[in-house]
Amino acid sequence: MTSRAFAARARAVLLGTIALVSTAHAQSVEQLRLIMAEVQVATVRAQVLLSLAADFENYRDFKPGAQQPKAVETMLDQLVAWGGALKALRAGQITVAA
Repeated sequence: MTSRAFAARARAVLLGTIALVSTAHAQSVEQLRLIMAEVQVATVRAQVLLSLAADFENYRDFKPGAQQPKAVETMLDQLVAWGGALKALRAGQITVAA
């Protein structure tokens, strides 16, 4: 699939990110968001960053920190809001220049 064909299919798609990262690798999520913007995939500001040290017991069992449910809720609220806003675009009622 060419990048142009991918971009055409990706329009009006929304992306929320949940990443398992270390402090040194948190920028990879931001880089992904920039790449997705290039192919016109909308992203939301809120993201959920899980830490292997803080959100996993013995680095194996998932035990999210107290802040994680709120982070997920915020991201989902933004996804729902933007999803509604993009509904007209997906329905073809408005167009975006390539």
